[in-house]
Order: sequence, then C-alpha cells, then structure tokens
Amino acid sequence: MDIERLLRRAASHGVSFVPGARDRLRVRAPAPPPKRLRNQLKKYKAEILARLRVRQTGPHIDAAGVLVIPFDCPEKYHWWNGGQTVLETLTELGASDETMTRYKGPNWTR
Repeated sequence: MDIERLLRRAASHGVSFVPGARDRLRVRAPAPPPKRLRNQLKKYKAEILARLRVRQTGPHIDAAGVLVIPFDCPEKYHWWNGGQTVLETLTELGASDETMTRYKGPNWTR
C-alpha cells in the first residue's frame, strides 16, 4: 500500500491525523469518511503513524504535493543555507513527476 496515496485520499475527504502518545492516532474529519477508507486507515494505522512521525522531523511531501522542510530537520536539506537542492531532496523522497515539475526552475536550484 502506498501510504502517501492513502493519506492524500484521506485528505480529499477532509481527514487529518495527529500522532498521539503510545501508538495512538487521533483522526479528525468533518464527517465520517467512506467505510472502505476507514477500513484501510485502520489496517495501515502503524504505517500511517510511522509516516507522520517521520514528517515531524524530516522533509516530506504533504497531501497537496508541497515539499515541507522543517527547520529542525538535518541541515543537508536546508537548500537556502547551502544544503542539497530542492530537486535532490524531492528525488530522495520519491516525488511524483507532477511534484518534480512544480519545483523545476531557477528559483529552486539554489
């Protein structure tokens, strides 16, 4: 299962997640998501939690395809301060062609 794809699908239904203490996953949504999606979220809870925890400390691509680089992540990702380029980070994260295209151009090559 592609966890990022599952998270994007959940986001399209207004579902958001907050990792809680001791392997708890807090889910917020304006309305209950479809049953099939709920079942997938339950089935892949451990993988979702792991992905969310990585997002808290490292660069990631959010559900909208936007690259997020937290300030407290390793400096190698700080493209604005001599770290690797945005495109190198996107490649490392396995970004989709669509996301890669969004970041191509002179503003993102350092």
